[in-house]
Formats: sequence, C-alpha cells, structure tokens
Amino acid sequence: MTLKESALAYAAKDMRVFPCKRDKTPYTAHGHNDASTDPKQIQQWWNNWPSASIGWALPSDIVVIDVDIKHHEGKYGDESLAEWESKNGKLPDTVVSLTGGGGQQFFSK
Repeated sequence: MTLKESALAYAAKDMRVFPCKRDKTPYTAHGHNDASTDPKQIQQWWNNWPSASIGWALPSDIVVIDVDIKHHEGKYGDESLAEWESKNGKLPDTVVSLTGGGGQQFFSK
C-alpha cells in the first residue's frame, strides 16, 4: 500500500491527516490545522509530495505518550517509562505504534 493509499484509508475511517516531511515538520502552511478527511485534498497533497509521511490531527480526547529510545537526562525512554510505571502503576492495555526512530507511541482516551 502506498503512503497516499494509507492516508486515504485513514481518512475513510474519519481520521484527519496531513502530509509531513521525514523530520516531522508539515508540508502544509498550518500543519495539523490543515488536516483533512477530504479524498480530493489528500490525493492532491500526496501527488505533490508522494513520499510524505502521514501526520494525524488527533481528537482532543486522545492522549499519546511518546517513548523514544534515545538517551536523555541519564535515561533511555523505556527506563523512564518503567520508572514512571513503578510510581504510578502500569499503563492500561492500549494501541501501541512503533516509530521510525525505534521508539513507541501509546495511544489512549
């Protein structure tokens, strides 16, 4: 499946998408505020930028925890998450996405 086909599939599930560069900056002038489910708009964007990553404009009731694998402030992301969970309890079972950099994103309401 191409990136354009994937973006259209997300939009068909009522997920607003927008095109991003590999460094996660948006191609559009207003980023997530430009996100759309309109197939014509999405086709135009991915015709202009066929290798664009897919950005999502998430609803305000969705929380995402981004766990990077990079070393930051003396810890790796999984170490920071484990420390947080030891103090606050395990995160509930939820949708988890692997990131391009090798980390994880946990989605929850």
